[in-house]
Amino acid sequence: MGAFIEDLMAGERSAVITTAAAYCLIMGTYSIVVCLCLRSWPSTVAKFNHSGLARFGSSNEVSEQEYHADASYTFEVDGQTYEGNRVSPMIIIASHNARFILQRQMRGIIPVGEDSVKVFYKPSNPKKSYLIIPSMRTIGTLAAVTIGFTVIIYGAI
Repeated sequence: MGAFIEDLMAGERSAVITTAAAYCLIMGTYSIVVCLCLRSWPSTVAKFNHSGLARFGSSNEVSEQEYHADASYTFEVDGQTYEGNRVSPMIIIASHNARFILQRQMRGIIPVGEDSVKVFYKPSNPKKSYLIIPSMRTIGTLAAVTIGFTVIIYGAI
């Protein structure tokens, strides 16, 4: 192990690529596990305050503006009221021309009646909540990307 770290610190190509591949595999696996855990979170009905796209960053040039999904909702768990603003654990930042991706993501919010939505919350910490949880298709795509990137990176040796 000491020789590997020495090679890594010296910038040895195979050590750097192995580390990058391991990092990709570990982070991807962690993300998949988190997504699978989110699928077991309970849900409740929340009062939907607002949703839309919000500008991200500080550029005034339209072509350089970036956006993210924005929402506000209020819900109750065991008599305690919580306010949430997380839309999805899959955070997407889109350019001005790619805002349609965020608009498509927002269609995953499940309406309940006229001004309410379904919210998923962490049982041990209901302050942490999302309006959209990852589908099995999303998790499968994440697994494919993780494996693909790991193979591509490791294949560079």
